[in-house]
Amino acid sequence: MGFGDMKIPAKLTLVFAALVLTIATTGAVAHVNASAHERSVARMAEAHRAKLAASRVEFGLIRQENSLRGFLLSGDSYYLDRIARTHAPAFETALSDLRAAGAEARADAIAAAYADYRRTVIEPIARLEHDPAGRQAAFALVKPDGEADHAIKPAEAAVDRAMAEARARILAETGVQAEAASLLRVTLAAGVVATLLLTVLAAWWLSRVIARPVVGLARAMDRVRDGEGLEALSRPPGRDEIGRLTTAFNEMVADLKWHDASLRRAMDDLSKARDAAETSDRLKSQFLANMSHEIRTPLNGVLGMIQAMQLEAMAPAQVERAALARASAEALLTVIDDILELAKIEAGKAELRLAPLDLREVLEGVAATHAPAAEAQGLALSVKVEEALEGAWLGDAALLTRVVGVLTSNAVKFTAQGRVCLKAFASENGVRITVRDTGIGIAADQQGALFRKFTQVDGAATRRFGGVGLGLAICRELTGLMGGTVSVESAPGEGSCFTLDLPLARQSALRAA
Repeated sequence: MGFGDMKIPAKLTLVFAALVLTIATTGAVAHVNASAHERSVARMAEAHRAKLAASRVEFGLIRQENSLRGFLLSGDSYYLDRIARTHAPAFETALSDLRAAGAEARADAIAAAYADYRRTVIEPIARLEHDPAGRQAAFALVKPDGEADHAIKPAEAAVDRAMAEARARILAETGVQAEAASLLRVTLAAGVVATLLLTVLAAWWLSRVIARPVVGLARAMDRVRDGEGLEALSRPPGRDEIGRLTTAFNEMVADLKWHDASLRRAMDDLSKARDAAETSDRLKSQFLANMSHEIRTPLNGVLGMIQAMQLEAMAPAQVERAALARASAEALLTVIDDILELAKIEAGKAELRLAPLDLREVLEGVAATHAPAAEAQGLALSVKVEEALEGAWLGDAALLTRVVGVLTSNAVKFTAQGRVCLKAFASENGVRITVRDTGIGIAADQQGALFRKFTQVDGAATRRFGGVGLGLAICRELTGLMGGTVSVESAPGEGSCFTLDLPLARQSALRAA
């Protein structure tokens, strides 16, 4: 499996592991250099201690020689006591420090030379008598290039070598420290450069491999959401999450294209079907209007002949038949008038004629028209107009009368007992008119078909009460023409309430505007 096929968490782990490894390597090398530098500093300190101890040894030798010369010049044994009590112990302490500083061999050589010097010079001088002969013998020992000089030179040479060796050690450690410092600087610089380079490469890789594809995918999704086009993305190399996400997006785009094409074909088919249905509906409406118009002319003649017959003297059976024929002809004329009116509305020839109207007069007029039928069925027909609605309104009285009349006619027709109430009151959008009855009611699942053309919600009611289902369809169309809406609330056995919401305005308000 290649790097491109690895999952993004694994790739990120590798990238950051490389950064951590670089930093850790830099830190390890710096630690090694620092440790080497610390050890060099320790060795240099030891060399300085050796050099200082050698200097003190040399100083001890010089003090002892001076004390010998003081004794020889003055003859005072104080100087010899000084050597035994002060200078010799200080010399031995310096030798011990020299050994502790890592110069055991040099310290042993100095000790051996010093022991020989004491045996050859100091001790013999201390044993001499303090007379002229003794002093003469002491001078013979310490004369230039004498036995004392020959005895002290090995010690001095050993001290010089110890100091030279200490200086050499100091010089060597100085070089070691300089080299360690240089290597540390190079290591730190290389670590910083390597870390910076890896960081830049990681940022570039994250931008190229993760951020750029994700941003491209987000923009593509925005284009799909905004409807700017369905374009597939070029799949990035590798089989990581970005690659799989891009593949899934491309598959989604392909599916959307297919569904979009299918939807367009379906929309085209639906548009054609709609156009065909509208054409068929127009042709049907035109045919019904033509046929209704052709039927209406002879029907008017039939009604005229029946009315003429009713003016003549007839037998009771003939009178009953003539009345039944007249009622049937008038019912047929009503259906024809409804068909012609609906055809006129669908053809866009229905017009809204605005004029001042009185809502109480309109409702009471409708009630007066249907009062005989209500009284015949023993129904109470009432009109209630809110006081705030009294006065002149601007609207189409004929259309309003037609709509309220259809609702009232249905209410009376489908109410066997109880009451029918017409009520008008103010609403947020203008005027609300309700026609409430205590009739048979309508089931909720049947209310959606009430305002469709040629639809009756109950076949039994159609056979009992008659009608072809155009009245409420006409109400809906005329109400929409007036800019309002019509709705119904009903339940079986609890009656119905039809509501008209009309955006009527006061005549005075329009005149002021």
